[in-house]
Amino acid sequence: MPKSRDLYVCSDGATGAPEVLEGTGIVRKTLAIVGFCYGSRYQQFLPFYAYSALRAYPEHTVLLYVDRPLASEVETSLTRLKQYGDVRVTAPYDFGLKGRTPASSAAFRSLRWLFFDPEFEQFDAVYSGDIDIFFAREQDGILAPHAAHAKMLGLPYSNYLRLTADEPARPLRQTLAAARDGRWRSALGYSRRLPVVRNRLSGLHFVMTAEYFPRVVDRFDSFVDQLSDGRSMLASMTDEEVLYQLMRSAGVGLPPVSPNSPEMDGRNFGSVAYRPHHGIHLGVFRDESTILRSRQVLQSYVYRDYFDQYRACNSSDVLFRNLRKDAGPYVRRLFSRMDRYLAEHDDNA
Repeated sequence: MPKSRDLYVCSDGATGAPEVLEGTGIVRKTLAIVGFCYGSRYQQFLPFYAYSALRAYPEHTVLLYVDRPLASEVETSLTRLKQYGDVRVTAPYDFGLKGRTPASSAAFRSLRWLFFDPEFEQFDAVYSGDIDIFFAREQDGILAPHAAHAKMLGLPYSNYLRLTADEPARPLRQTLAAARDGRWRSALGYSRRLPVVRNRLSGLHFVMTAEYFPRVVDRFDSFVDQLSDGRSMLASMTDEEVLYQLMRSAGVGLPPVSPNSPEMDGRNFGSVAYRPHHGIHLGVFRDESTILRSRQVLQSYVYRDYFDQYRACNSSDVLFRNLRKDAGPYVRRLFSRMDRYLAEHDDNA
């Protein structure tokens, strides 16, 4: 396990001298931006996750963990990115399974919280985002505000407690998807068209390496055992619920419940509900219904800035255009749907 160190923010200046985030006293620079990928289709996101993270934060390192060998076109794109910045890929990665098989795809996604790579010891902090995030640079970055948020919470991590008692009833296809994934509790709630009450953290998880991992690693093996047992309650949970249970089981602590919606502005790290996307959530553009449900987020001033940075990539960055040309069909459709959305809302341009 790593020893505790002070945390620094990398300077944008050529000298590499550390900067201090105003009002926090927090300095230094090393952050790993981690991406987890399960399944063949989601490999299509890997080049864009790495590209956007490195374009937004070239001072940081991208670590990617994949459950199976890379598709040849994905491997080619990621190799192309290595001259762009520090991106490291491990594929296939075992995630500590040791021959065990998670009981469902939802259980497999929970493995993202249940492994420790010794490579993490090189970094003061580790940030795990959803693989379908297209990062955009923000004024204070990722590392310093989340470190300040964790310090405010008195926790070795920065996240947001989500209590979803008022979640709307889901359509039939989501009921069937939950049942197919083995999430029986959710499927029952959906089928009754009742709100599904769940305690969960968000899937955007920032941790202080030295302070966090020593407190959770001894729980990993037990949790993987439960996720491999289709009869266990844990195997029926979403990955965000599993993360909540891990924090409870390990005694790490939980953030207080916030009456506010997630705080999307990366500058407002003083909010208990601090949970910015740090970029565009491409999954919003799966279909028209997800766009409609996300219209408040998409029309926010935070996303307007994200979209401006995306437009700059799309119009002037040859590397991005080549990555997009070589992308798989699912990701190409998401970008095309986002382009149509932006064309229809060009008052933000």
